[in-house]
Amino acid sequence: MKVEIHRNERLYEGFFTLHRTELSFEKFNGDMSRPVTRLAVERGDAAAVLCYHSLKRTILLVKQFRFPMYLADPGQAWLLEVVAGSIEAGQQPEETALREIEEEIGYAVPEKKLRYVTTCCPSPGGLTERIHLYLADVHTGVKKNNGGGLEEETEDIQVVELDYAEAFAKTANGEIRDAKSLICLLWFQRLLECEGL
Repeated sequence: MKVEIHRNERLYEGFFTLHRTELSFEKFNGDMSRPVTRLAVERGDAAAVLCYHSLKRTILLVKQFRFPMYLADPGQAWLLEVVAGSIEAGQQPEETALREIEEEIGYAVPEKKLRYVTTCCPSPGGLTERIHLYLADVHTGVKKNNGGGLEEETEDIQVVELDYAEAFAKTANGEIRDAKSLICLLWFQRLLECEGL
């Protein structure tokens, strides 16, 4: 299907880039749409990892302050999430996943122990971002530090270790609201049922 770009301008460039674009797109009947204006936030892709400890049967999540969620609801600004981070230029998603595991929860995990889940689009109506999702059994890794994120990035991350049942309960009762985390947790729960991890 076709897209015709009539005009594109960058309204902001920094941590992300904000585009305003006038375009037409091919409709399902084959006609081109009338010109429409769309905004898009370009912030690059990310990798996220559900970390679990197979021997202890626990899931390691992180809790941190999220300013956009503060704007939406100040009481809901500290989110419980899976480990995640932006993919840096020239880096593969797996490299980012491994880096973030060590920075946020303190484990060094072998790359061969990462299990790919899927790639999702968290908000395709406004973001270009894709998030590559993985699982990692930290039992296969080495505990190198206490995690908590990087001070130079002003990260203040609390590591939260929950047994499987408690993590799944928080998923079911709405305490975990982050989309990438919900996908990973629901996928892992289904995997446990099917493969008995």
